[in-house]
Formats: sequence, C-alpha cells, structure tokens
Amino acid sequence: MLQLNKVQVIVLLIFIVSIFFILRVNNTSVDGTKRSSDCFIIKEGETGKGNLVFLPYGYSDNKKFLDDIDVYVNGEYGFKNLEPFKSNFENINFYSVIGENIKCDVIDNTIICDDLSTKNAVSKCPNDYVVVLYDRDSIKDFIVPIRSSAYLNLASINTADHVLVLPHEFAHICCSLADEYVEEGISVDLSEFENCDVIECPRWTWFEGTGCYQGCGEINFYRSIETGIMRNYLTSNQFGLWNEYLISKYLQ
Repeated sequence: MLQLNKVQVIVLLIFIVSIFFILRVNNTSVDGTKRSSDCFIIKEGETGKGNLVFLPYGYSDNKKFLDDIDVYVNGEYGFKNLEPFKSNFENINFYSVIGENIKCDVIDNTIICDDLSTKNAVSKCPNDYVVVLYDRDSIKDFIVPIRSSAYLNLASINTADHVLVLPHEFAHICCSLADEYVEEGISVDLSEFENCDVIECPRWTWFEGTGCYQGCGEINFYRSIETGIMRNYLTSNQFGLWNEYLISKYLQ
C-alpha cells in the first residue's frame, strides 16, 4: 500500500480542491440548464452605492463570459478607465450569476432580454442594474448586425459590437441619458432627459467646456458635445463634460 508523507498529503489535497473549483466554474452550464445559484463577486467597491449584475446569454464557455466581463469592467474602455465611471469606480459593485435560464429575442434586429427571467436570475445578488451579455459571433454580426438595447434597469448587450456600447446603454439605465443621434420614431421628454435641451442650451451654458449642437433624439433639440458616446460610440470615446456631470450625480 502506498504511504504518503504529510507534505504529499497536503499537495494532494490542494490539487483535488483546485480541480474541483475549475470543474465547477468551467462546467457550469449557460445554455439554460441550472447548475449554480451562486452570486459571484467580480468587484466590490468601498462604498458600493450601485450594484451591477452581469448575466450570460448564448455562451458555451464560462471562461469566455468571465473574460468578457473583465474587458467591460477593467479594459481600456471599461468602467475602471472611462470617465466619469473611473472617478466613481469605488461607488459601483460588480457581480455575475451563472447558470440561469435567461430568455432573449431578436426583434427588429435588436437584442431584447426578458425582464422577468432576468429579475429572477439577479435576485441572488444585490442588484440595481442588470447587464445581459449576448455572446454573438463577430462574422455573423458583420453580415447581420444586431443592436443592443436598454429598458428600465436592464441592458441587453451584443458582445460583437464595440466595447463602448455598454457605457452607452448603461448611461440609459443608470442615469437617464437620451440618445443624442436623430432617428425617426425617437421621442424625447426634456423633463426626463437632462442631456438634451432647447435652442441656445440654457441648461448648460454656465458649464465650462460645453457647446450647443443641433440634434438630440429629435432634430429640434440640442446636445452639449458635437460627437460623444451617446451620439456615436464608434467615433468618440468621451461622454462630454456635461454628460459626465449628469452621470456622476447618479453614482455619487
């Protein structure tokens, strides 16, 4: 019979525990089979006034899901490095839930995830904002582009899009910012969206570093930055000073 000394036993136990953890994470299903009801901590801030929970949709690899979260949180254009989230990073907690049955649909070329199924999933975590990451193939998306969406406190994100799509959609659900592009069918209530204004922009003329540019949801409304993340995140990586001020108010 094989005899193990004390050091060998400790090494063996560490190995077994490590294998168990790896299998638990990597084999947790994200295809709708419920295998885990845990709330995983991605990062908790010092104050943690806002709680954001990531959910996976369409992933067959949990490591890829966690890697994508890391890009959105810690990457070049992630919350940690993009103003005004950078200055308020310690005010946001980030969590994830793996193994829940999230229902999503593509409607009019837009990914929309079900509010009820996501609420059930994130109930395991502190939750103010919900972000569903839809694992989308970039080649397929190039042929048939799908838009992300935001509704109430839920953002449904196409991961094949530019990484700045998440800050754009998050600004909708956290901070009541309107789209600053003009599109048929968009209606803006100025009492709800402070990043749009009437001609001459009296809301922010006192705020240094702002402008007044026509087109903010509707053609007759105005925005504070010529081209910012809320207008076109493919050509700009800044919200603009007025929008940063508005976002910070919600996160502080």
